[in-house]
Amino acid sequence: MFASASEFDPVYYGHDGVRTFWRTWFSAWEKASFEYEEFIDAGDNVVTILSQHVRGRASGIELDWKSYGQIRLRPGRLALRIESDTSPMAVDVLTWEDSERLRVGETVFHTLAPDKVMHRASPEDGEFAVFKARSLIETYAALIAEHQPERILELGIATGGSTVLLAELARPAKLVAIDRKPLDEVRARVGAHADSRGFSEVIRTFGGVDQADRSQIARIVEEEFGGHTPDLVIDDCSHLYEPTRASFNELFPRLRPGGAYLIEDWTWAHNPLDSEYPEGVWPDEVPLTRLFFEIELAIPSIPGLIASISIDDQTAVIMRGEAEIDPKDFEIASCANRRGRSLLAPP
Repeated sequence: MFASASEFDPVYYGHDGVRTFWRTWFSAWEKASFEYEEFIDAGDNVVTILSQHVRGRASGIELDWKSYGQIRLRPGRLALRIESDTSPMAVDVLTWEDSERLRVGETVFHTLAPDKVMHRASPEDGEFAVFKARSLIETYAALIAEHQPERILELGIATGGSTVLLAELARPAKLVAIDRKPLDEVRARVGAHADSRGFSEVIRTFGGVDQADRSQIARIVEEEFGGHTPDLVIDDCSHLYEPTRASFNELFPRLRPGGAYLIEDWTWAHNPLDSEYPEGVWPDEVPLTRLFFEIELAIPSIPGLIASISIDDQTAVIMRGEAEIDPKDFEIASCANRRGRSLLAPP
């Protein structure tokens, strides 16, 4: 279907070289069309999103895909152009002005150092606070660049900065964000920014939603995603075992195969052993760690449900497998045999 690799030269030089490359490429197709969807200001670079539609000359098979470009301009000339099938909007799209201030394009974000969490200053108009460490923000940028999610569900949005950051990084088709708090003021700020950036139809925020309310979350997902499955779920909400597990039970089966489910801030019950409070905080709560043990036990017990789980000191990322699972009455704590469940103390 494609022109084979042997038909291409390793390098093409000059205008004649460019013409030769395109003649070789077009020889595989009976029909080919291109349309640029977006040009994104990324500081010193411009990121381009190009939609392509082709029909194979011999096979007649039609294909659609997106390619991503990164263009760097210098006065009077093009300094760099990179094309790939993977979005270049990763860590290099984050312009750090100092350790707590960054830009994505023209949008300014403020991070928050751990010792300042209890003293949250309101950002200036047009700027947004993101209560995440620099390393975590860069993890998000890399994850989004790798998986290119088109439909994102965010649980817990604080002042809305994380929602705007996700929208700017991913440029998804739909981003739905919920929080237990009323979000009137947050919705107004996020909505005003979305209007100014041309994605007012993309972001939807819902306040007064308990992440443990499975029926309400199910209704929001079904109505907002219109029968499509989310590609990425981010849980930065209660950080407690029971409500986090309830959300996982409802949403993980609905996640697209190959999609990612990310849970933040799980280490609150595990301080360094030589610290003043090695048992962490919330001594009467079941550690969120239990949920990850249950997820690991489900990997061999329900083949194909969970492709992988990776954990660091900030997040756990659970990748959805190919198995079809009905979200109705799904319970991750039951996805293990008696021997596996015996490894866990009663909650």
